[in-house]
Formats: sequence, C-alpha cells, structure tokens
Amino acid sequence: MELATTPGRKVILQNENADSPREIELITEKEKIKEELGAPFASDVIAIKKEETAPVLSTQTIIESLRAKVKEQGAILWGADEVTEFITEEDEAGTTLQGVRVKSGEVALADETFVAAGAITGLLLKTLHLTLPLRPSRQHLITFSGVKNFSEALITHRLRRGHLVFKGLMGGKVMLSYDGLMDPMQATYSLQVDETVLDLLHTYTSANLFPEFRDAKVEGAVCITGAVTPDFRPVVGRWRGIQGLWLATGFAGRSYAYAMGIAQTLGAIMTGAMPNLNLAPFAPERFELDRWPRFQRPPSLAWSEQATFAGKAQFATQVNTTGSGPAGYMDNVNMVDKNKVDRGQMKTTDFKENTKGKIQMAGTKRKG
Repeated sequence: MELATTPGRKVILQNENADSPREIELITEKEKIKEELGAPFASDVIAIKKEETAPVLSTQTIIESLRAKVKEQGAILWGADEVTEFITEEDEAGTTLQGVRVKSGEVALADETFVAAGAITGLLLKTLHLTLPLRPSRQHLITFSGVKNFSEALITHRLRRGHLVFKGLMGGKVMLSYDGLMDPMQATYSLQVDETVLDLLHTYTSANLFPEFRDAKVEGAVCITGAVTPDFRPVVGRWRGIQGLWLATGFAGRSYAYAMGIAQTLGAIMTGAMPNLNLAPFAPERFELDRWPRFQRPPSLAWSEQATFAGKAQFATQVNTTGSGPAGYMDNVNMVDKNKVDRGQMKTTDFKENTKGKIQMAGTKRKG
C-alpha cells in the first residue's frame, strides 16, 4: 500500500485509483487508516492506496530462480571474472562484436553478446568508442530495529527526490529502502553510506509517517548502485550499427523485477521464436538532443505541490528553474551535453556540481 501525507498526493492517488485496471481501495477515514497500519500513526497520513492483489517481489528468490533457469539452458556463469576486452572484427559491412575476454585471459566467442552491467555499462562501452550517458543512483537499504507492531504489508511513499519502501521483518525489524532517483547527492558510484540521508530519513519517517520510529535504532545500512538514463527509460535491444551487440541496462535499481522477462524476450527475438515483436535497435541519438535544459522525472515522481512545513522541505526542495546555485542542481541532474557526447568527452565515473549548477563528470582525464 502507498501513503499520502498531503492533499496533492491524495489527489494523485485518487486519479491513479480511477485509472488503474486492478482493484484498488482508497482509504481516507482516520480510523481505517489506523487499522490498516496496525500501529499509531502520524496525523500527516491522510490517505492510503491499497491493492489487494499487488505483487511483492523477493529479490533473493528472483535471483536464485534466474540463475537456475540460466544454468538449465546450458549457460556458463563465470562468477567474479570481469570482462576486460571486447573482441571485434572490422570489415566493409561495419563492426561485428565477436565476444569478450575476461581477466583470467579466457575468451568467450558468441554470435550475440549482451551487455547488462548496470551503471558501469557506459564505462565498458567506451572501450568500443561508444557513448551511453548513464548516471549512477546510490540507493540505501536501511534496517531499523525496535519497531513494534509494524504493518505486514509493503508500504511505499513518494518524495520529491525518490521513493521510500518499507518492509516489515521478523523480530520488530523494518527494512527501509530509498532510491534517491532525483537526489543529486546520490548521483555517485560510491557505496559509502550517506549518514546525512540516514538521519534525515529517520527524522522524516518518525515525524511524518510512523511515530514508533522515534525510538527505533538503525541496525545496519548498505548501498547499491542503480543505473539511470536521462529519460528514465531502460536501454534494451541491439545497438544500431554494431552487429552482435545487445544492451539491457538503465533499470534504476529495479533490474531484479525485469531481468527474467527481458532475458526471455531478448532470447526469443534472437532465436526467432518471437519474430513479430517490433523491437527497434537502440538509437544512440536518443540522448543526443541539443541539450536537456531541465531535469526529467520518472512518471511516479512527476508531481508538484508546496511543502507544508520546514521539516518536509528537507526532502521536498522546491524546483529552481534558473539552473543556478545548489537548488538548481536538481534541474540539471539528468542533463546531457550533446557537444560532449559528440566529442566523446562524457565522463561516467562520478558527478559533481559546478558553480553554475550544471553537471560536470569527474574522473581521470582522457589522454590525447
């Protein structure tokens, strides 16, 4: 179920309720909200969107099932061996990708090669002199202990800078994930836990959602890296102009939910089992616009309303459309400079904010 804490969010949930093909219940009465949450709740929670048939995915189960399916089809899993080189052949017809070489020196040749390396896919493609503007999104997984009578349902809540997902565990523990899709401070490959984010999430949750979190302890926190494209859509399919190269990346940390279906679909296309699916080759110019003048938001975060008090403003910074100053960073966090793309100067190792509020890529300077 999903929580709304402001009138604007309540309207969004009402509209989604009307448009959804699934059976959704919108709960607005305080007593029913209290009953659904199974614990005292902050007065800020004014509506709940509840889906009786909404699926709950177990990441570990999905990964194990996918691994088993892959092995059943005779695939070889290298484990930790990293790809160090793409093997290509040039002829009059163009470039053909023939396979890869891994760190151990072993070579694997194939008619079709899938690159699904998440946020570092762009770094791998640079060895083929190809540019794919992917930025990282550091996502926090935080475990709280000492939370009594927390709801067994999966609870989601949208913020201006990302999504919160609460999952109750055994023994009074709760797992909280924050994807930070629009949080400029999380646009980094670093997996170091952002202590400021932990403090803000703890304060925001206890003040606006669940008062019982005030006495909860942070038992542990880890980070994972999501891969985000400028338009928040995944990159799936062939790379036009490179025979044998396929991509599957840009899922913003949700690849566990898409991996099996995408692998099955691409495999069917590759073997001819699904010849009628009109999946066009990936066109690099999809991102080579004159400039992305403003940030792009994923549909689930494409809404706007005033923050009601200063506490919410921590995670609800108002949009600065001028592109200047720290707040302007939000407007340019997903910006791609066409000139840099054309010159092959896109750096994908990190992101920084310069004094004009624009994005510059930080990393080792390209020689020559």
